[in-house]
Amino acid sequence: MILGPLLYFLITKKEFPNALYEQFSIKIIEQIIKILTKSGAEKIPEVQGLIDQTFLYLQSKNSSNFILGHSRIYLALAYYYLELSDETSISFAQKAFLHYMNLSSVSGEERVGAHEKEQQFYILL
Repeated sequence: MILGPLLYFLITKKEFPNALYEQFSIKIIEQIIKILTKSGAEKIPEVQGLIDQTFLYLQSKNSSNFILGHSRIYLALAYYYLELSDETSISFAQKAFLHYMNLSSVSGEERVGAHEKEQQFYILL
C-alpha cells in the first residue's frame, strides 16, 4: 500500500519550501485518512501507528496558518477512531472532534455542511 509511506513522509517532513506545499500536504493527509477509514485498513497495526503519529503531528504544528485544513484532518481522524470502536479509540475520537470544534469556531469559516457533519458524528458516538 503506497498510502502508508506517503502519509509517513508528509507527517515527518519538518518544513515545506512554501505555504502552498504545506496546504497541499494537509489536503493529501486528510484524503489518505478518509481512504484508510473507508477501506477498512484501520485493522492493520502499521496503519494505526501512522494515524497515531498524525494525531501527534497535528498537536505539534502551529495551526494558525492552516486552521481550516487542520480542523478537517481532526474531523477525519475522529471518524477513523470511531470505526475502531474500542474505549481508547473512542477517547481519541472525542479529543479529535473537540480539536475540530475548537479550530472550526476560531476560523470563522462559513459552516455550510459543518452542522450536518457534527450531527453525524454525534450519532456515531
